[in-house]
Amino acid sequence: MQTGISELPSSIAKALALLRAVAIADTPPSFSSLLKTTDLPKATLHRLLQELIEAGLIQPSPADRCYRPAVGLLELSYRAWEGLDLRQTAAKLPRTRAWSPITEPSRS
Repeated sequence: MQTGISELPSSIAKALALLRAVAIADTPPSFSSLLKTTDLPKATLHRLLQELIEAGLIQPSPADRCYRPAVGLLELSYRAWEGLDLRQTAAKLPRTRAWSPITEPSRS
């Protein structure tokens, strides 16, 4: 069972969960869609969005009134990649069938 963002214990946990919701959304979410999916009070959602915008982690789009990941998130991701030992990380992943263009169906 997934815990709702509104049930998380701290403001930091709520902000990080909100950042993740914006970053992984199939389409950029609007304030009203975030209000529904996060179950946060309107004032809390507004405050957390403002803090994430000020931190440069998300950006509002005035054209469609939605939120998107911002350059600051890319900078954090780059730093994570920079310090990542890909071989060590891959070794920890479960073994799966190797990908091959011969065994994969055509995506045409």
